[in-house]
Amino acid sequence: MYRLFDIDICSVRNLFFVIFACNLSSPVAWAQSKDETVLLLNSYHPQYPWTKALTDAISETLEGRVKSEHLHIDYLDGRFMLDDTAYRETLKGIIEAKYSKIDLDVIIASDDYAVNFLLEEGDKIFPQVPVVYVGVNFLSTELANRDNYAGIVEGMDIEGNINLILDTLPNTESIILLSDNSNFGQHISNLASDIISANRANQGWERVHFDIWSNYTLPTLYEKLGALPNNTAVLLVAIHHDNSGRYFSYTDDLPELTAASNSPVFGMFGAVMLGNGIVGGNINSPTEQGKQVATLALNLLSGASITDLPQTTKGSFSPKFDYRELKRFNIDPLQLPHGSTVSFKPNNELLSTEQLTYLFVVLIVVTSLGMVVYYNVRRQVAEEKANTDALTQLPNRRAANHWLSKQWALSMTGRKAFAIGILDIDHFKRVNDEHGHDIGDKVLVHVAKRVQKVLRSNDKLYRWGGEEFVIYFDFVDPETLDKVGDRLLHAIRHTPIEPAGTITASLGIAISSDFESLETLLIRADAALYHVKENGRDNLLLVSVS
Repeated sequence: MYRLFDIDICSVRNLFFVIFACNLSSPVAWAQSKDETVLLLNSYHPQYPWTKALTDAISETLEGRVKSEHLHIDYLDGRFMLDDTAYRETLKGIIEAKYSKIDLDVIIASDDYAVNFLLEEGDKIFPQVPVVYVGVNFLSTELANRDNYAGIVEGMDIEGNINLILDTLPNTESIILLSDNSNFGQHISNLASDIISANRANQGWERVHFDIWSNYTLPTLYEKLGALPNNTAVLLVAIHHDNSGRYFSYTDDLPELTAASNSPVFGMFGAVMLGNGIVGGNINSPTEQGKQVATLALNLLSGASITDLPQTTKGSFSPKFDYRELKRFNIDPLQLPHGSTVSFKPNNELLSTEQLTYLFVVLIVVTSLGMVVYYNVRRQVAEEKANTDALTQLPNRRAANHWLSKQWALSMTGRKAFAIGILDIDHFKRVNDEHGHDIGDKVLVHVAKRVQKVLRSNDKLYRWGGEEFVIYFDFVDPETLDKVGDRLLHAIRHTPIEPAGTITASLGIAISSDFESLETLLIRADAALYHVKENGRDNLLLVSVS
């Protein structure tokens, strides 16, 4: 009995040793002991609708596998800074400094700007880290030959959208394709020309006149679109900026463009175009592409080799339309391609009894609170009116003093620094004297709008009085402030207003310190402005307390 018992004890001990040794040698066991780290490198800014939808889909798909603090998300602002080589070089240093001490398992790159950045700099900044990409419009030879890259080539369905236009509007005689003169836009224009040449003999294509517009300023583009003849359609391929360097926002500028157009405008990027005035198009989905590329990343984290991952050569496109624009151009819904989705339809269904009862109760509650709401609204309207400049609709000097006093108080606690800029329109008295005060007012409104478009989301613009504006800068560093100020003056200078012509402005910026009053800070900013005025105008001076 004793001998048998001894053998069993040895067997059990040996069995535990084998299990422990297997666990030590298992890659899965070691992988699970380390927090998996992923970098999502976006080409564009976080407010860009495509980027936001894509980022949300990737985050949701990775949730549960990658901890939130180990999913690093960065934005390269490629739409704002396209073709800016100095910014690209600065960006390289920033990304390298941020991630030099972070051990990444996978990089997800969204859209061409981020992918091209990694192709040029990735091997030096992120050696041997696999990259999965999404939203790439052009599969370059370099990208196709990279062993540690795989992903989804979104492509641009120019051919599919032209066919959709011809199916939806069979009497179309002319199609205008809109691009721009950036390097990216020129690439697209060349691609569109090749596609048109290759399909010239196809049924329907042979009778259509095609034209590619890429050389324009936005005001002249709106005029040309407004003068288009009947039986013309427009395909917006991609616009980043016009010839003057003015940034094109799909949220702010696309509705204005489509409203100005005498012809229906089609597009292929649903997240940024549909709902902003286009009729529709063969459209892609950032949500679906986000899920797909995140799944590829999960496969790598689970032990798959990047060479085993499929490389999708074209993203998914499907016909989608805006009901309101179909009605505007009298397009027959029966003419739409099979399987089309129509959004923004009016809800004409009658309310159910349950809904009517709920509505009745809500009306009673709202009525009982009516007087309270009424007086609150009146007080808020009066307060807003007292703080708003009637001409430019900007916050006025009263609002500026209130906000700046709060920020100065915060800076005194050491919680944050900020900067104040005073901007003065150059030769404004000459504009009033030569063209009248009505034109002077137009110039003030024009400058206010241009400055607001350029400022960062946390900066604030105020009408100070006369031709002067005050700007609150959410301080980052002097170099960034200098660049923001240059972009601001550039935007004013390169968007002339008739009949006044080219307008310029001078800007003085002072950075706050923790030992001076708000009044002293404003005096320093005004002194910096005066220095610019005395030395040629149309420039800026940034001063800080040494």
